[in-house]
Amino acid sequence: MSEGVEGGETDVEMTAPEGQNGGYCSAEPPLLEIMRDAIQAAFMACPAEDFVLLQLAHADDLHVMELAKMFNRTKSTLCRDVQRAGEEIAQTTIRYIKATDPWLELKWEDFLDLCRSASPACLGVEEP
Repeated sequence: MSEGVEGGETDVEMTAPEGQNGGYCSAEPPLLEIMRDAIQAAFMACPAEDFVLLQLAHADDLHVMELAKMFNRTKSTLCRDVQRAGEEIAQTTIRYIKATDPWLELKWEDFLDLCRSASPACLGVEEP
């Protein structure tokens, strides 16, 4: 049993993803599909500069000072821009989920927890 969104308990089946021997999907396939589509939609709606900024700041783990120099911004401005871009991704993702399934009560923190508990294959990401 796992903690539900509103504090209740829900049954969550742990199943191995198709074609995978390791890693587990901790959410049901329809939910994973909605989550994958939502985050894809959010990044598709994201301005290109924000996407690059988030990629460099998080995935490439560049330091704030390096990014500030690259984007010709002060450190504080760059930090605000990264935070704003991340918040916009979160808001767009949750809006997409609400539009897709109005009965699904999911907050951004819940979304992140589900992403952390699922293997990349569960979300359609091929591992290298």
